[in-house]
This record gives sequence, structure tokens and C-alpha cells, in this order.
Amino acid sequence: MDYRNILQKVLDSMDENLGEELAIGQIAGEAGFSRWHFSRIFEETVGISPAHYRTLRRLQYAIYAAQRGQSLLDAALAYGFDSYAGFYKAFLREFGCSPSAYLQKTPARPPARFQLEKEAYRMLTHETARKVLRRWGMEQASLEEYRYPSSGYPCESRLWVDKTYLLQEGAAPGVLEKEREMAQLLRKGGFAAPHYLPDSSGSTIAEEEGRWFSLYTLPETVPLMAAELMKPGGETLARRVGAAIAGMHRAIGGCGLPLEERDLEKEAGEWALTAVKREGILPLELCSRWEREFPALHRTLPRQPVHRGLNPGNVLFDGERVIGFQEWNLSTREARIFDPCCFAAAVLSETWGKMEPDGWKGMLAAILDGYDSVAPLSSAEREAAPLVILANQFVFIAWTAEREKLAPIAKVNREMTLWIWKTLFC
Repeated sequence: MDYRNILQKVLDSMDENLGEELAIGQIAGEAGFSRWHFSRIFEETVGISPAHYRTLRRLQYAIYAAQRGQSLLDAALAYGFDSYAGFYKAFLREFGCSPSAYLQKTPARPPARFQLEKEAYRMLTHETARKVLRRWGMEQASLEEYRYPSSGYPCESRLWVDKTYLLQEGAAPGVLEKEREMAQLLRKGGFAAPHYLPDSSGSTIAEEEGRWFSLYTLPETVPLMAAELMKPGGETLARRVGAAIAGMHRAIGGCGLPLEERDLEKEAGEWALTAVKREGILPLELCSRWEREFPALHRTLPRQPVHRGLNPGNVLFDGERVIGFQEWNLSTREARIFDPCCFAAAVLSETWGKMEPDGWKGMLAAILDGYDSVAPLSSAEREAAPLVILANQFVFIAWTAEREKLAPIAKVNREMTLWIWKTLFC
């Protein structure tokens, strides 16, 4: 039986009544379950117990209130903590740093509603992390939230361990196997990549209560900042990125895993564009031109294994050149031009509203030229690049529109897609 609809109502109700005491027996009865059965399905579905969920949400809302100007003491009391000391201890245990340290390094974002139907992962808490870290003898290690260095957005499936290792959860064992396989291929191709640590049994994939994890280290790098690619003179760096993407494609071209064959034409045209039209998000002229030109052109494009989620945060950078890549959970077989196009769009998204986008068109051209210098592009690939960018934008807009916590990103991508249309097509 699928309990998600029932549990979603419970989660929403708990969020709306954070200042009240949690009566698990009463909530379970109202949902039609015994206390024991309710607690079991809640933890299996959400990833943590009802009491833990309540504490986590109180912490999230309290720290957001503090980010908006309320004192930490008043925020803690407003969200059900008896004292600041109790709030402080709970926060340190959950986030791995003090509330004041968190305020200094984290931008203010309202806590997003936890949508069971849309979440790829259950909540990865410090409690769960410590259980799995026993496999590596590191259950006492310090834990801290992982944020993408370029965008600052948190990664829900990873945590820093002793500020040195990354604990990663995969949606399935096969996802983690794919990450490990791609890392091996990259190293053989002369790139840097994550190094996976075997646990006490010798395996690099550990299972804990039906969830799968890996622990790895990254080579010493500096963040590749999207803004550096958009500044005057950024074309030189953009060409290096394009060349590195082509080299990465050569390295992973022989991947022996059964990667999914993605059909961008179908995904964008039949699903995403339908949603985009229904919501009236983009001009019909834009949609119609894409539908006329993209399908026939897309079918001629060379296909191979691709990263499919490429952005500055997934690039390993030493300050001058790209030395490697990470985070392969989305990798599939697709038109190879997808990766440079995806990366260029991600740069625009990360800089949108922070700097003028005038340099983006030149940056895109430089990325394609850099790729071409290593793996020559056909005229069809160059012609298709703007249409591939639009297709990816259609998919991303439709996907983010279904997830409340991504509403700011969805808004940015709607705005920049209109700008791309006017810049590259009008």
C-alpha cells in the first residue's frame, strides 16, 4: 500500500503547527494507524522518525527567522525550544556547526516543503550518517552540510565528514556503481576523479536500512566560479572547459555499464513542452520554431555516454585548468553536444541577476571552439547547439515547476530562457 498521500498530509500539518507539542499517538490515530505502525512507515518513507522530523523542521524555521532579523533566542523560543542552550545543542548535532557560524556562511532561504512524491532521496541526517559511517570506523567524525562551491546550493545527498571526506547517498546501488566506474575511466584518461574508500568489508558501497552509500575524497581543487567565465577575457577559460569536456567524452566513451538511452526530442517535445505551453511560460513562436527545427536535426547528432548534469560545481579545477569531473548520477547516452550546452546554460543560471549576461554568447562560442579543438564538431552539431539548450531549458523548467523548494531556480530559468530566445534566435 502506498502511504505517501496520507503521510504528505501529516508532514504538511506538522509544518503548520511547529509550535505545538508532538503527540505521535494522536497523529497516528488521525491518520488511521497504530502508533507503532505509523512510526515505522514514517521512518521508512521520510528517512527519519516523526520526532526527529519535528526537531529538524523547528531548527530550519528558527534559523530562517534569525536570518530574517529575529534574535536567535526569540527564534528558538518561538519554534518550541525551552531554552537557547537546548536549541544550540540540537542545532550543532543536526548541522555540524553553531547557529552563528551557520548564519555567517548560509544565504537566507525559506525552508521548502518536503514533497514525498518529488523527493529523490529520503532525508540524510547526521543520525543516519553516523550509522553508516560505522562501516568505515568513523562514527565519531564531525559532519557538515555540503554546498556546491559555485552556486552555494546545498546537496541533499552528501555530507562532509571531518571536512575531508564526502559521504554520498545513491538512489540505488547501480547509481553508485556508475559513479565509481566513471571515476575509473576518467583516471585512465588522465583526469582527476573522486577516490572511493572501501569499508570494513572491502566494498565501496555500504547498505544501511535499505539505503546505499559511498565514502570518497576529492583531489585538492579550487571552485570554478561561473562569473569568471562571463567576465571580459573569460573566453580563454571557456575554451579550456570546452576542450576538457571533449577529453572527458573520450575517456568515458568506452563505458561498459548499461547506460539509459535518453531521447531529448521526446522528453522535451512530448512532456516538457506540453507543460510549458499549458502554463503559458514561453512564447508560442519560440515553441513552434523548436518543434519545426529540432527533431530532424537531433536525429543526426553523434551520441555517446555523457555527464548530463554538467555545471561549474561538478568540475574539478586547479585555478587555471579543468583537471577532472564528479557527480555522475545523471549520466546517460545522449547527443554529445548536450554536455557543453548544459554547462553553458548552467553558467548563465548561476550568474543570472548577479552580472550582465552580455558575455554569455561569446562564452558559449568559446566552449564549442574548445570542444572542437579536441573532438571536431560537425556543422549539424553547431547548428543544433542553441536548440539543444532550449530543449534542456524546457525540461528543467517543467521539472522545477513541480517542486516547491526549487521555485527560485524555476523563476530564474524561465527568465533566462526568454533571454536566450531573444539573443540566439530573434
